[in-house]
Amino acid sequence: MIGSMTAGVGAMRSFVRGIEVIGNNVSNINTVGYKGAKTRFQDAFSNTLQRGTGNTGLGSNTITQQIGTGAKIATIKTQFTQGPLQTTGGLTDLGLSGEGFFRVRYTLQGLEYVTRAGDFRVDDQGYLVTNAGFRVQGIGFADATETSLNFVPTTVTLDTASLRDVRVTSNTGAGTPIRMETFQIDQGGNINVFLADGTSFVRGKILLQRFSDAGALVKEGDNLYSGIADAGPTEPWPASRVSGTQSVAFGGATDYLALQAAQNGNGRVISGSLEMSNVDLTDEFANMITTQRAFQAASKLITTSDEILQDIVNLKR
Repeated sequence: MIGSMTAGVGAMRSFVRGIEVIGNNVSNINTVGYKGAKTRFQDAFSNTLQRGTGNTGLGSNTITQQIGTGAKIATIKTQFTQGPLQTTGGLTDLGLSGEGFFRVRYTLQGLEYVTRAGDFRVDDQGYLVTNAGFRVQGIGFADATETSLNFVPTTVTLDTASLRDVRVTSNTGAGTPIRMETFQIDQGGNINVFLADGTSFVRGKILLQRFSDAGALVKEGDNLYSGIADAGPTEPWPASRVSGTQSVAFGGATDYLALQAAQNGNGRVISGSLEMSNVDLTDEFANMITTQRAFQAASKLITTSDEILQDIVNLKR
């Protein structure tokens, strides 16, 4: 009876974790870029009463006899399936259709994360950033070009040898900039800037990151994931940045061939839209019901075992 009570307690503990996962999924039904999780269970260690034996030719084989000790959580796995795209019309709202993550950098500490939430904004310095101020990563103009007095953006090309924080302003140098009318980000991640004089140019390019095992990513809150190295990046990125510099040499333009949006397996950037949560509310409610019933059954197992133990104790009367 003690074994059955222990199995019931273990099962209840596991099902409580399952309910917590479901509760978190439901609470994030409207979270931009959220990826729901699924709880999977497995049986625990089994006590062996008798091991099976093979047929020796003199008699039949015997079967193994075991009594299980309950259930436990096998895995809590994040589901990286595509979430629905919702049209917003915002210039800095970027949804991802297909594989890949935006890569962002916390400049104060030099930490890098990935995210599927594309509800970005342009900060006071012209950088494309998350709501928390983390800068979106990609390619742009070389530092010397940015600070040049004669910076004419329509006559220079992007620096494909370095990774940097993406900007959308028309000019950051000391010269007199031509007023930017608007900008547009295409499906390949190119930032197209349109100026007041009728000219336009590509200001930068947002790069995406894919992984061989996205399940190894770690949720850090704020729609961010860490654990980039453990997830097995499928494209090369610099391991670190030199303190105080804008970018780090990346090895040449060929390294970027696997990182441009809408190419080599990466998804497309859909401007003016956001990828919403991939949580299916109907599925979560169904899982909630089955998990609740399983919890009730496990609790009933404990009360039944207790009643049997009470009957055993009463035998001495």
